[in-house]
Amino acid sequence: MEGHGASVFPSAEFVQEVTKDNFAEVLPTLRAAVAEADYVAIDGEFTGLFAGRATKGHSLDSLAARHAKVLKSAKSFCIIQYGVATFKLDPATGRYAVSAWAFYVFPRTGDGGSWDALQTMQAESINFLADNGFDFNKAFIGGIGYLT
Repeated sequence: MEGHGASVFPSAEFVQEVTKDNFAEVLPTLRAAVAEADYVAIDGEFTGLFAGRATKGHSLDSLAARHAKVLKSAKSFCIIQYGVATFKLDPATGRYAVSAWAFYVFPRTGDGGSWDALQTMQAESINFLADNGFDFNKAFIGGIGYLT
């Protein structure tokens, strides 16, 4: 797809949504785009951001302290969407061609449930996702399975 310049990220209508139903079809295109990209950006949507007040960042935190807080929070919540965007510079125009994918993901046991992970959700994060049009059915029903 044609990019809009280095400082403009594509709007949601340019993002290809990926579920377990079209993952195999999309994977070769993604691999090729990543291999050719000048830059790759990733993003995640989680069921929460902060595992309590003690994990919120503070301007006086050291890098190590901030890392420990983010790690604790990341381990406390479930990732339900994984975004990938590739950027390829067109030297003739000085503009970037951008391709973006949103992978709906959700943990699966694959063994009928003998091992099942508990999932934590933070109301503020779920409300934010819902207010911004996140499709929970695509994550919970169509999500690409994974295990931590």
